[in-house]
Amino acid sequence: MSIIEIAKKYLVTPYEFEANDNQPEEKIDSSLFVQLVMKELGINISRTTKEQFKEGKEINIMVKELNMLDYILEIIQSYMLHQLKE
Repeated sequence: MSIIEIAKKYLVTPYEFEANDNQPEEKIDSSLFVQLVMKELGINISRTTKEQFKEGKEINIMVKELNMLDYILEIIQSYMLHQLKE
């Protein structure tokens, strides 16, 4: 399954600021969204945005890779906007 397909699975889950990660099928926040998607890809990252930021590292990407990154960010943004409208 691709990262896009995994991310799309969570688009129907309601958004809640600082959501409880014990029941991600009910409500998730943005950092839990990222953690769940990465976990399904076999990558374990911390729970909070602050911790995720500390674990991250700067990367150099090629222009051809920007389209995929833009698409992933668009999915996350769409999720956030969709959930905030409800």
